[in-house]
Amino acid sequence: MKHARLSPLPTKSLPRRQFLGAAAALKDISFRGHAVIELAHERDFKPTRPLRESLKKSRQFVRKVLGY
Repeated sequence: MKHARLSPLPTKSLPRRQFLGAAAALKDISFRGHAVIELAHERDFKPTRPLRESLKKSRQFVRKVLGY
């Protein structure tokens, strides 16, 4: 599995538990690489922070919630 398509990052309407299946799948295949959640935006989205900062936040989320 090179890429996995997941739902958007959690919000008040999309809780963190939605990502536990992804964490289980990664553990099932003994995944040991780096992982981030893909940053997808609406067409007219205007960034509020640099991409590097957004990726860092995504990586922190993956470490905390998915354990990677």
